[in-house]
Amino acid sequence: MPSSHQLAAIMFADIAGYTAMMQEDEARALQQKNKLLQKLEEETTAHNGRILSFRGDGALCSFSSTVEAVKAAIAVQLEMRQPPEVPLRIGMHTGDIMMDGNDIFGWPKHCIKAA
Repeated sequence: MPSSHQLAAIMFADIAGYTAMMQEDEARALQQKNKLLQKLEEETTAHNGRILSFRGDGALCSFSSTVEAVKAAIAVQLEMRQPPEVPLRIGMHTGDIMMDGNDIFGWPKHCIKAA
């Protein structure tokens, strides 16, 4: 698939302290990871986005609308505050990106490897 430029809102979410949590209580860590994945799947679909990659405790999601990406992020954050609470971090990037398969390249010289 040839690379292409497009405007996008990119959301990266992960669980703070996940590695330490896995060392302390694997069952709890997996429960939290599954809670995050389930809500991300629900919200990316509801807000016309897609999960490009979910590895370990981190997700890379793409949206064609910044407004929809922010709405999805807020919904995920609110759900992660409900018991059992998941210590979530979310970062957002908006702007022109280059898609090359499932790899995303942004400006200036950073790359987010999704596949």
